[in-house]
Amino acid sequence: MFESKESIRLEINGSSVNFFMIADQGGSPNPPFYTPITKYVSNLMAELSTSHNTHFQFALGDNFYDDGVTSVNDTRFKDTFEDIYNSSNLVNTPWFFCLGNHDYGKRKKGNPLAQIDYTYLSKRWILPSFLYDIEIFLNSELLIKAVVIDTQKICIVGTEDDKQDYLENVIKKIEESSKTSAHYFMVMGHYHVWSIGKRGPNECMFEKLRPIFHKYDVDGYFCGHEHSMEHFTDTFFNKTVEYVVSGTGAKVRDKIMNRDKVSSDKIKFFWETNEEHFDDCEKCSGALVLAQADRNKMTFKMIDTNRTEIYGFEIKSRKSRK
Repeated sequence: MFESKESIRLEINGSSVNFFMIADQGGSPNPPFYTPITKYVSNLMAELSTSHNTHFQFALGDNFYDDGVTSVNDTRFKDTFEDIYNSSNLVNTPWFFCLGNHDYGKRKKGNPLAQIDYTYLSKRWILPSFLYDIEIFLNSELLIKAVVIDTQKICIVGTEDDKQDYLENVIKKIEESSKTSAHYFMVMGHYHVWSIGKRGPNECMFEKLRPIFHKYDVDGYFCGHEHSMEHFTDTFFNKTVEYVVSGTGAKVRDKIMNRDKVSSDKIKFFWETNEEHFDDCEKCSGALVLAQADRNKMTFKMIDTNRTEIYGFEIKSRKSRK
């Protein structure tokens, strides 16, 4: 599958490419090292992976709560990942990861390099670098180009010079990738740009990456961090980008707290179940994004663990828009 440390090629044959997007699925720091919602979401993935013949997964950061892992031998890989997502199709298809704030550690105790190194020990865990791209071919035609970034290295981790150097590498990667002949061009990361949940819009991402996404005509930016399911459509520089938050892989926070910080024309969806603010409860539902792409369009369905399609939208192929 690998072409180089920072570039991955995936070949798929069939009528469409089908995949999941989850985030914030990192279980619990305490035994049994997963939450009820973690299991609910993994069970839903197992069912949908069979019924929809899914080909891969994006897992968009906060892979291990609260402080990441210590080494490639950390038992959290087994307790929070290998033993949880253990149905046949989830075991035998690739998982593309990025890092989140908790992977560096709530108290900076995590070892993010261990998650990168685990790539070379696992047949399905793929996180070859802090910045990498994926080309996904359908019947030998380039369908999807995705760039996977580390938002911590842009906003939090390292000196100001370190953060600027990494940001420049991200911009270069996105600029180069924007020349793709793919039908869809996506960027994946952990921190959000837009949210009307607990945190509201992320100032760092808004200032440093939103202009880049629009300048280089990214179709969509997909992330987690907020423990919610959200969709925004944003037009800037005469380019429209879809922003999706899919952050309910282990915890849910579904209360709207920052509606006044995002203009109403951008807000397309926020999953609000009329519950109070909650985390880790047995009665709560998680959710995921199930995507299906062909040469004409990419459809996105948000499905909760009650097996209800709570929202959906689609993106037309770039080639049909030119």
